[in-house]
Amino acid sequence: MNSPSLGSLIRGDPMLRSMHNVALALYILNERFQTQWKPYLDVLPTHFDTPMYLTLEQLNRLKPSAA
Repeated sequence: MNSPSLGSLIRGDPMLRSMHNVALALYILNERFQTQWKPYLDVLPTHFDTPMYLTLEQLNRLKPSAA
């Protein structure tokens, strides 16, 4: 990690140590503004259409389907 404070935050926080996806999100947010990865990170989508992000109402509409 480029940021010592971010690394110590992740190492010191039990939630961040157990939820690797949240730690990765923090790392990417930090990298987006200050590294060679900025051009790549800038072209990544900002919105995802996956069941993980559906509302309860949308999930209930899927119940009768094979999805």
